[in-house]
Amino acid sequence: MPMPPLTREIPMREGWHVLMALALLVALGPATTSARGTKPLLEDVRDRHRAALEAIRTVTYSYEWTQLKNEPIQYDNVPLQGIPGTPIDSAHETGPGQYWQSPDVWRTRSLYSDGSRVDEVFRFGRLMRARPAKKNVSDQSLKVTSETMSAFQYGHGLAALFEHWSRDFGFLPFHGLLQQPHKIRSVERLPGQSGGHPGEIRVVLENDKCVYEFWFSPKHNYLIRKRIEHPADQLRHRHEDEVSEFVEPNPGQFFPARIERRSFEAGELKQHTRRNLSEVRVNRPVPNEAFRIPGIEGCLCDDQTTGMQFRVDADGYRFGAAQPIPPTTTHQTAHFELFPSRPASSPSSLADQSTEFWLYVVIAVLVLGLCVALFEIRWLRAELRKRPIPKLGGN
Repeated sequence: MPMPPLTREIPMREGWHVLMALALLVALGPATTSARGTKPLLEDVRDRHRAALEAIRTVTYSYEWTQLKNEPIQYDNVPLQGIPGTPIDSAHETGPGQYWQSPDVWRTRSLYSDGSRVDEVFRFGRLMRARPAKKNVSDQSLKVTSETMSAFQYGHGLAALFEHWSRDFGFLPFHGLLQQPHKIRSVERLPGQSGGHPGEIRVVLENDKCVYEFWFSPKHNYLIRKRIEHPADQLRHRHEDEVSEFVEPNPGQFFPARIERRSFEAGELKQHTRRNLSEVRVNRPVPNEAFRIPGIEGCLCDDQTTGMQFRVDADGYRFGAAQPIPPTTTHQTAHFELFPSRPASSPSSLADQSTEFWLYVVIAVLVLGLCVALFEIRWLRAELRKRPIPKLGGN
């Protein structure tokens, strides 16, 4: 007996194949777009931002520092009386001040809350501070200390826009963070601005210490216009640094001119400061004398890292024999670990994300193959049931 025609079943079977293919495209579409679009955009932002930073060789400016709000912030598992690297009994900066920077050294000179002028010179990973000495402590005009600090931790008010917490408690520029284990949560280009300027690029990056939100401004050579920091171990806290005004000291070259910093605790604004820059000069010659602290030559310097005391020359370099710091002059300094390592799985890099993408593709193909196999088995069973059972011939 001839088999019935399969003109209806075959198109239906092919339709299932088309449906499966469409399902696969829908499933892989977002991942494919992310793999092809996110990484090139991120690399473009990284390279342009790095080029803008490296193009800034020397900087000088004056600044006003305004404290708009100052309420105590209680960090989890951290005593209230200090922050990293801040002397417990020290006065705080109020401004106005001046700033000088060359490729390997920077200096600030600022007014403090006790009325004193404080000079800071940062060179080769060490910070030297000089302030008027107390008459009952020393017979010299300046009290000089030296310690190992980063540019962010002491004196460099704009460092938040150029350096960021890394996994090892150091500070790195944005391209340095990308060279450490991390996870990119998102990369997106925001809508364009008025005047035909391209939209900013927002990058959300996570490492063991923080979750960062960066806003890069194409209009200003991809410098960071805004940064939000979410500490990994301080979930109730958020810190924001935002540039509300840029200046153009040289044609086509930009630099922050007004910077707002806000700190929140449980969504409530606790601290708010503003730094206004003036007389900004970029890539102009800076004389060596600008990095010399007046009156420092021959002063005793207390090295807070080694516990030794020695005299320094006009450039702040040690000369002569060193001796232990007398106990009566030892400075008490608070050091707290605000960002301990998070006991979570290590974040993935861009290479890890690429591996995850292809693993996702393989799993999707296997699932699709299984669905097709099950459909084929059911289709064959249905066809076998439709066939007539052959009759056995009688004797």
